[in-house]
Amino acid sequence: APSAAAEMRLTGPAGTVFRTNCLSSVVTDNALVFGSSAHWDGATYTAWPSGATVTSCVGMANSARLLVSPGLLAGQLYAWRMELLSTPKQPPADNVWTVEFASEASAPFASFALRTFADAALAPASTAVRPQADPLSLNSGPSSSPLAVSFRPHLAVVEGIIRVQAPPSFRFAGSDSECTAELE
Repeated sequence: APSAAAEMRLTGPAGTVFRTNCLSSVVTDNALVFGSSAHWDGATYTAWPSGATVTSCVGMANSARLLVSPGLLAGQLYAWRMELLSTPKQPPADNVWTVEFASEASAPFASFALRTFADAALAPASTAVRPQADPLSLNSGPSSSPLAVSFRPHLAVVEGIIRVQAPPSFRFAGSDSECTAELE
């Protein structure tokens, strides 16, 4: 273990962007790294010693420099988490990460698969401008136009919620933010 604070550098694929001041996004608490203690595998990962704290983090494009106080032990596997400002829109050809710490460096390792939809598209039933409903007519609500949404998920979807966010000037027909949907 280093006897003085040591710099750790995490470098992501081209197109990855770290926050300039990234310290507040660094998580080393073993109960929080994977989102909850239920996902923490204590048999595989060693909890960060209380004295080994990240005291600064500066992001520059696809690289982040963290200053870590002494306390990490040789031969132990540690996990930590930090937030990215953005990820590449498309994975680059050289889609790898590296870590450098205390005069050691990792071999490049494969990046994660981005969970994004491919082939996302909207197809309205009509693009005609629809006037607001006439307050004197029997139809007091605004006109509606069906909208077809298509997408190709990266992973199989067992169950979940589909959330569609429209521009501020659009409103969904229905009540309580719920709409009618037909799945094909």
